Amino acid sequence: MSKAFGDYLMRTPLFLPLLALISFAPPLAAETEETPFRIGLIRERSNSASYMFDLYNPLFVLLQEHLAPHGIRPGMVLAADQEELRQRVAAGEVEAVLESLFNLLRMPAGQLEPWIVAERKGERQVSSVIFVAADSPIADLRDLAGKRIAFESPRSTSAYAIPRAMLERAGLGLAPDGQEDAPAQAVRYRFAGDERTQAYWVSLGQTEAGGFNDSDWVKLPESLRGRLRVIAQSRPFLRWLFYIHSGVSPAVKAAMQKVLLALPATPTGRQALAQAKITDLALFLPADQALVNNARDLLGLRE
Repeated sequence: MSKAFGDYLMRTPLFLPLLALISFAPPLAAETEETPFRIGLIRERSNSASYMFDLYNPLFVLLQEHLAPHGIRPGMVLAADQEELRQRVAAGEVEAVLESLFNLLRMPAGQLEPWIVAERKGERQVSSVIFVAADSPIADLRDLAGKRIAFESPRSTSAYAIPRAMLERAGLGLAPDGQEDAPAQAVRYRFAGDERTQAYWVSLGQTEAGGFNDSDWVKLPESLRGRLRVIAQSRPFLRWLFYIHSGVSPAVKAAMQKVLLALPATPTGRQALAQAKITDLALFLPADQALVNNARDLLGLRE
């Protein structure tokens, strides 16, 4: 968090209760008997940290209420990007991470392990699709050489990382749209910010292709989806997960797990989760590893 934004929070009464819930540095054990449990997230809007507070404040308030009797103090650690979150994990500044699979697979090896699957926006798992205009002569991914594609945002698994990996596996190079020294056959990409804008760009010919997940494809208005056509689809992968640090004590892990998994069963829990765009929580099972491996293989990542 920038100093300027931190000063703003300190001056703003609205955020004063929230400051007690958010850990931006490891607390001093000598000053409190509570055990910290800091959950790392990447800001969804790079220019607005307050957006994340609006999303997650109800959830952290509820977690603090339920975990105080166990002597556990939940906290939120916001990172500006994937690299900052990596550094915080490596430094031991978080006990868990709640993120998309792409960002989780980029965390330091051996420190985090899958823990709880979060159903986000109604989807537990998704696959990525790459689409073009319905009347486009493009038939497969190789036809996109030298063309343009619209992604959603750099932090997205299903609307950036996986579609990009699909193009690379098809032997295509990529370059930011507008890069002067980009090879002529490179697929030039730009970020639209949201899925609906991606679809409109393709339908209007501003880019030749777009890529996001199959659920967002189905949710497009029929009048818009009818002007588009899918040319490639990935294998399914988990959308959103909690990963937990391997050094967390069994007692703390068990208490956190019991509280988190009980949230979808209560009205206040469902409301707090819904504010964070989470519709359900379930324990990560051995069968889920195949869905993680699908993304790992597509992204070319090793164990």
